[in-house]
Amino acid sequence: MSQKVDGIIGSLSELESDIDSVNLSLAEMKKSLNSIAQREIDSLLEQTKKMANSEAESMISEAKSKAESESQKITQDGEA
Repeated sequence: MSQKVDGIIGSLSELESDIDSVNLSLAEMKKSLNSIAQREIDSLLEQTKKMANSEAESMISEAKSKAESESQKITQDGEA
């Protein structure tokens, strides 16, 4: 009987040790995944900023061209 109890206690001790090891591994994986996710977020944010700047520059250029065209038309209409 005592051997069975000792065996059970030993098994439970090993199980507890294994669970602790899994918890440590899980914490390390979580930290690693968070780091990877943050790098990806930063990268996507930078890409989004570049795209937004490019789009804004395009819109400004288009608006400037349109304004210059309308200005020339107004000038021509005023001279006529």
